[in-house]
Formats: sequence, C-alpha cells, structure tokens
Amino acid sequence: MPVRSATAQAQEQIQRLLSEPGRTALLRREVLQMGIGSGPCDRALRKLHRSGMLTRFGHGVYGCGSTKLFTALPQILHKLGYMRVPGETVKGYSQRLGGTFVRLDKPCSRTLRARGVWLTFEKPDGTPIRRRSMPTSPHHVMPSRREIEDHAHRFEHCHSLARAEKDLLVHKALDVLDNFDSADWKLALDGGTSLACYYSISARFSEDLDIRLVLPRATPPRGTTERAAYVLDAGEHFARHIANELPWLTRTRKGRIRKDGIVQSFIFRYEGKERSPVVLPGIKFELVDIPARLPLKRAIRKTRAIPVVSLPEIAAGKWNALIGRIPDRSDSNPDLVRHVLDIGIIHGMLADSSASAMREITCADPLATPDRTLAALASLCRNPRWQQHYSDYLDRMGTRKVSLQPTHHPTWELSLRRICLNASETGLIDASELEPLLSEIPPPDDSGTSH
Repeated sequence: MPVRSATAQAQEQIQRLLSEPGRTALLRREVLQMGIGSGPCDRALRKLHRSGMLTRFGHGVYGCGSTKLFTALPQILHKLGYMRVPGETVKGYSQRLGGTFVRLDKPCSRTLRARGVWLTFEKPDGTPIRRRSMPTSPHHVMPSRREIEDHAHRFEHCHSLARAEKDLLVHKALDVLDNFDSADWKLALDGGTSLACYYSISARFSEDLDIRLVLPRATPPRGTTERAAYVLDAGEHFARHIANELPWLTRTRKGRIRKDGIVQSFIFRYEGKERSPVVLPGIKFELVDIPARLPLKRAIRKTRAIPVVSLPEIAAGKWNALIGRIPDRSDSNPDLVRHVLDIGIIHGMLADSSASAMREITCADPLATPDRTLAALASLCRNPRWQQHYSDYLDRMGTRKVSLQPTHHPTWELSLRRICLNASETGLIDASELEPLLSEIPPPDDSGTSH
C-alpha cells in the first residue's frame, strides 16, 4: 500500500474539519493543534485554497468554500477570542475597497480582507484600532492622479493620461504574476510584454499579457479529456488569483476559452480615472497550454521573478501568426503589424544557433510552408494599407523613453527589410525568392527610425 505524504494527510485532516456541521471558518492554528507540521499544513492550505474549498481572509484565517467574509465573521471572531460590542450596523457586502469597521471588546491589529472588502476594527468609542500600521498592498488600489501624471511625463510620446494609467495597471498585473504561487504548475511570460518589460529590447505599450502554462511532467497527455479538464481548472485558478489580488479588475463574459483549454483568454475591465477613445479600459490575460520548446529564461530585471519564453521561440510564435493569417485574411487584422515590428527587433538579437531553433519551431506548424511565407511577405510589401496600419499602431502604442539619445522606432521600410532578412537567413524561404520583394522596398532614411 503506497505511503501517503504528510501534505496529503494534512489535507485529509483539514477536509474533516471543513465537513463539520455549521462550520464557516477555519484557523491555521486549529490544524497545527492536531499535531500537523507547519510545512505540510501550509502546503495543504494552499492546495485547498486553489481548489476553491477555502477562501483566504487573512494571515491564518480562512472561510469554508466561497463563504463571504461577513457570513464567517462571527465564527472567526469567536475562534480568535474576540467579542463584538454594540455599535452601528456593519456595512453590507461590497465589491469595492472601503473601510468597513467592527467594534471589539479589546484591541486587535488584524486586517481581514476578501474580494476587495477590507475589514478593520474599532475601539468601543468608535475610534479605529491601529496598534501598528495596517498591512496594505499597492496592487490593491488604483494609481492616483499624481502617479498617472508622473508616469506620463517619463515618456516623450505618451499621448494620453489614459495610456499612462493603463501602463501602470499592466505593471501591477506583472507584479501579481511574479507573486503567483502554485505547487502544481507555473507561469512564463510570452509575447511583446516580455520584450519590453524583461528583455528591454522594445519600447511599446502592451495592452494584454500572453502567458504560457508550465505544467508538470505527470500531466495527462495532450488530446485527452483529463488534460483538458486539468488545464481548464488551472485557468480558473489563475482567473481567481487575478480577481483576488487585483480587486479593481472585474471579469467580463468576453474572451475566448477553447474546450481543450489550449487557449484561454480572460478579459478584465477597470474603472479608470482617465478616458480616451483609443485606450480600452481593460486587460486581457491569454493563458496558453503550448509546451516550451526551448529552455525558459530567467528575468533580466532583478525586480522580476517570473520566467520568460526564449527569444527564438517568441519570434517563431509571431511568424506563425503572420503566416497563418495574412495569406487568408489579407489585411483584415491591422494589429498583426506588431509582429513585424517585434520580429525585426528580435532579428538583430539572434545568434546562428538561435536562428536555427526559431526556424525549427516555426516550421513545426503545418501552415508554415515557403509558399505561404512568401505570400505573407508579398502582402506586407505590396499592400500599402499595411504601412498605414503600422503608422497607426505606433501612434497608438509606441513610446520612447526620455534620454539623451531617444530610442526611436524603426520605420516601416526598415522593419520590412529586417523581417525579410530574418526569413532568408533562418531558412524559412530561399533568398532568391525574396530579391524581387527587397528591390521594391524603398531604402530607409539615414536614421532608419520613425518619429
């Protein structure tokens, strides 16, 4: 008979406690009093929290299932040894951050919090109890007007306070991804955000976050119903983590979630302080179950902890997006020009071995044939609407950080030359077939940059 781990035993003990009639709250100290070690106890609590069987209200304080804070409060206070004293009626449950107070019979420095509701405590005379500073997180509050204005002034080319506000919120989301903790699976950042925030080789805003699921080897094989159920469950855990850690975000019904879970798009809206017709008040988190073909990289920035996908693999994903869509849909998706910009930027960073790896990953897609690659490049070079899409995209998304030597964006002609050279030098297409296209691209100006 297999020996159960200490964590599994702790999980069973906690589940027995949760099954007790009338129980709405659980304290970590109750589990430790059963003789369970702190390590197995904490791991079991995290697993049950991720599974939805527990709701975390504070340090060592949990609610059963999806119990709301105000429902579990009487039992929490009793277990902590406090008694409520008469006073004003407690405010009702709210999705907004706010000061909701409960009067107690003795001082308490705790703060209970769940889904954007912060609960603090008062003395009998109605004054707040603050024996020490309240634990707060900068992620739980929207940036102030002063922060937005200061952030906008860090860029030469920001256009709007709404864009600066959104950039601040995307970075708050990145901080929350850094803090994500799961014993079963990990996250890795992909796409343009990783180029700008981790590799520091791009200077454009990113409206969404592309994220890879990094699953353990014991995961059921791809194509099975067990695999689909596993990754869909992981996606819901991720969405709950975002909702809990970023209470100013509200999940919408929009998004794309495939039944097999390979692509799961979670779209969250926020009520911004600034408005702009070109800035959508929302963030899209796209979670994909595509195993990394190359080793993940650690963050170059010391302030970031989440791993990122390797540059050749990012370039391969962008190539597959261009080859798979442009020949069939022409220029119906203007934002595809971001891949042209990014591939051109990555091209100068790839060594020979990296270029070979990029080609291998790209060609693994059955649509990535030389004919379709040539058709995509021909559309980019000969259809004048792509150049306008590129200009519009940089006007909407491009930024240039303030410095003595600003980093301007490459012109459309320079980006075209770079992507054609990348296709040729990596072997996606024969160089002789590209010569007619290259001869049609006007030479870039002296600076080779777009202002």
